[in-house]
Amino acid sequence: MAIFSLNRIQGFQVQRVIFHRNGISGQPFHSVYFTFDFEGSWPQMVAIVPNDSNGNAGIECFVINLNDPTSCWRGDNFARLVWGAIARAEDSPVLQLGMKTDQDG
Repeated sequence: MAIFSLNRIQGFQVQRVIFHRNGISGQPFHSVYFTFDFEGSWPQMVAIVPNDSNGNAGIECFVINLNDPTSCWRGDNFARLVWGAIARAEDSPVLQLGMKTDQDG
Protein backbone atom coordinates (compact mmCIF):
# COMPACT_ATOMS: atom_id res chain seq x y z
CA MET A 1 0.00 0.00 0.00
CA ALA A 2 1.32 3.41 -0.94
CA ILE A 3 1.46 5.76 2.01
CA PHE A 4 2.79 9.27 1.62
CA SER A 5 1.88 12.74 2.76
CA LEU A 6 -0.02 15.27 0.66
CA ASN A 7 2.98 17.58 0.36
CA ARG A 8 4.99 14.78 -1.32
CA ILE A 9 2.55 14.43 -4.23
CA GLN A 10 4.44 15.73 -7.24
CA GLY A 11 3.12 16.67 -10.67
CA PHE A 12 -0.61 16.25 -9.96
CA GLN A 13 -2.30 16.66 -13.36
CA VAL A 14 -6.05 16.56 -13.86
CA GLN A 15 -7.12 14.96 -17.11
CA ARG A 16 -10.88 15.43 -16.76
CA VAL A 17 -13.66 15.99 -14.24
CA ILE A 18 -17.05 14.40 -14.86
CA PHE A 19 -20.30 14.88 -12.95
CA HIS A 20 -22.57 11.83 -12.87
CA ARG A 21 -26.27 12.28 -12.09
CA ASN A 22 -26.56 8.53 -11.38
CA GLY A 23 -30.11 8.07 -12.61
CA ILE A 24 -33.27 9.30 -10.95
CA SER A 25 -32.70 7.84 -7.50
CA GLY A 26 -28.97 7.20 -7.20
CA GLN A 27 -26.58 9.44 -5.33
CA PRO A 28 -24.81 11.82 -7.76
CA PHE A 29 -21.01 11.88 -7.75
CA HIS A 30 -17.95 13.37 -9.43
CA SER A 31 -15.16 11.38 -11.00
CA VAL A 32 -11.77 13.02 -11.41
CA TYR A 33 -9.25 11.37 -13.72
CA PHE A 34 -5.67 12.35 -12.94
CA THR A 35 -2.06 11.31 -12.89
CA PHE A 36 0.92 12.27 -10.74
CA ASP A 37 4.61 11.43 -10.39
CA PHE A 38 4.83 8.36 -8.18
CA GLU A 39 8.45 7.27 -7.89
CA GLY A 40 9.09 8.01 -11.57
CA SER A 41 5.94 6.37 -12.91
CA TRP A 42 2.75 8.19 -13.85
CA PRO A 43 -0.18 5.94 -12.86
CA GLN A 44 -3.59 6.69 -14.36
CA MET A 45 -5.90 7.32 -11.41
CA VAL A 46 -9.58 8.05 -10.84
CA ALA A 47 -11.06 9.60 -7.72
CA ILE A 48 -14.74 9.12 -6.92
CA VAL A 49 -16.36 11.80 -4.75
CA PRO A 50 -20.01 11.18 -3.79
CA ASN A 51 -22.12 14.32 -3.48
CA ASP A 52 -23.78 15.19 -0.20
CA SER A 53 -27.55 15.65 0.17
CA ASN A 54 -27.23 19.32 -0.88
CA GLY A 55 -25.64 18.39 -4.21
CA ASN A 56 -22.13 19.47 -3.22
CA ALA A 57 -19.02 17.32 -3.48
CA GLY A 58 -18.95 15.34 -0.24
CA ILE A 59 -16.12 14.67 2.18
CA GLU A 60 -15.40 11.12 1.02
CA CYS A 61 -12.80 10.55 -1.67
CA PHE A 62 -12.11 7.09 -3.08
CA VAL A 63 -9.05 6.62 -5.32
CA ILE A 64 -8.40 3.76 -7.76
CA ASN A 65 -5.26 3.14 -9.83
CA LEU A 66 -6.60 2.28 -13.28
CA ASN A 67 -3.33 0.56 -14.20
CA ASP A 68 -3.57 -1.74 -11.16
CA PRO A 69 -7.10 -1.68 -9.66
CA THR A 70 -6.10 -4.16 -6.94
CA SER A 71 -3.62 -1.73 -5.34
CA CYS A 72 -4.76 0.35 -2.35
CA TRP A 73 -4.64 4.13 -2.31
CA ARG A 74 -5.74 6.41 0.50
CA GLY A 75 -8.20 8.94 -0.84
CA ASP A 76 -7.50 11.37 1.99
CA ASN A 77 -3.98 11.90 0.60
CA PHE A 78 -5.50 13.24 -2.63
CA ALA A 79 -8.72 14.78 -1.30
CA ARG A 80 -7.70 18.46 -1.26
CA LEU A 81 -6.26 18.25 -4.76
CA VAL A 82 -9.34 16.41 -6.05
CA TRP A 83 -11.79 18.82 -4.38
CA GLY A 84 -9.83 21.71 -5.89
CA ALA A 85 -10.13 20.13 -9.35
CA ILE A 86 -13.90 19.76 -8.90
CA ALA A 87 -14.26 23.37 -7.75
CA ARG A 88 -12.22 24.68 -10.70
CA ALA A 89 -14.22 22.55 -13.17
CA GLU A 90 -17.53 23.83 -11.80
CA ASP A 91 -16.39 27.47 -11.90
CA SER A 92 -14.45 27.54 -15.16
CA PRO A 93 -16.15 27.40 -18.56
CA VAL A 94 -12.87 26.14 -20.06
CA LEU A 95 -12.58 23.22 -17.66
CA GLN A 96 -16.30 22.46 -17.97
CA LEU A 97 -15.66 21.38 -21.56
CA GLY A 98 -14.29 18.16 -20.09
CA MET A 99 -17.34 17.65 -17.89
CA LYS A 100 -20.24 15.48 -18.98
CA THR A 101 -23.41 14.28 -17.37
CA ASP A 102 -24.90 10.85 -17.86
CA GLN A 103 -27.40 12.50 -20.23
CA ASP A 104 -24.58 13.47 -22.59
CA GLY A 105 -23.95 9.83 -23.46
